[in-house]
Parts: sequence; C-alpha cells; structure tokens
Amino acid sequence: CVGLEHLGPEALPPSLESFSLDARPRKDDYKEAKISHITLAGCARLSDFMLRGSLPHLEELDLSGTRVKTLDLTTQVVQVPYLQRVMLLGCEQLRAILWPEKGMPQLTLLCIDTRGEEMRRIPPDFQQLKNGHCQAFVAMMDMKFIQMFPKGLPAP
Repeated sequence: CVGLEHLGPEALPPSLESFSLDARPRKDDYKEAKISHITLAGCARLSDFMLRGSLPHLEELDLSGTRVKTLDLTTQVVQVPYLQRVMLLGCEQLRAILWPEKGMPQLTLLCIDTRGEEMRRIPPDFQQLKNGHCQAFVAMMDMKFIQMFPKGLPAP
C-alpha cells in the first residue's frame, strides 16, 4: 500500500482491535511509503498498534479514543522523521510512549489525555501554534508515566 496517503476511521470497521503497517522495503521493489496521516480516532476496541519501517511523509498520528497501551516510535522499529502531530486523547489504557533516542525535532503538537472519553477535546486556544515550538497538552492519571516525553519537551 505504498500509494496510500491517508488512513482514517471511515475506511475501517469500528470493531478493529489490531492494526499493523509495515513500510519496510521489499527486496524486489523499493518504493517509498506516501502516507502522511494516520487517524484511527474512535476505533474504541483498537488495542494493538504497530508501525514498522520508514514513513518519511507521516506528519500526523491520531489514536484518540483507542485502547492502545504502548506507542513505539523508536528508530529501531519505525522511522518517522517528519512526524509533527501526535494525538492520544481519551486513551485510558496508555502506559508508555517509546520515543527515538534523539527525540522528535519536527514535533509541533503533542496531546495526551489518559483520563477517559469525556476528555477528548483540546482547549480551544491550544490550537494556535507558535512557530518553531512544540505545544503539549498532557493530562494523565498516573504521573509515573512522565518518562514518556521526548527529549527537549518541557515537563508538564
């Protein structure tokens, strides 16, 4: 599916429990994946989520309202050099986000809320991004997950 540019919940069943996208090149035909947005918000049963390989055009990842427990963005698993927006609102089961060792220099928006479904909204004034800065909205029930944040991101 190297030609796929956007993936959203409208194309998937709401009962989806597992999602895996492997963008590693095949030996016989290397083509770069074109996907720029992955939005699985509202797939309430989604608990297993995996990205693999190189996704050089991926700018936005929205897993809001899912049961995902771990999001692995380490470079050993997936390369997302231009990922700008990560949305994890209403993700009550979230326990860990694994970031690349050198951080995410392109990240401009990080929204995490593990408090539950009623908290899936970003404050209205939050959408106004400042050039060159990462905006972070984080609300979680257990502060031991503070290590989830990438290097260079101010602690909440």
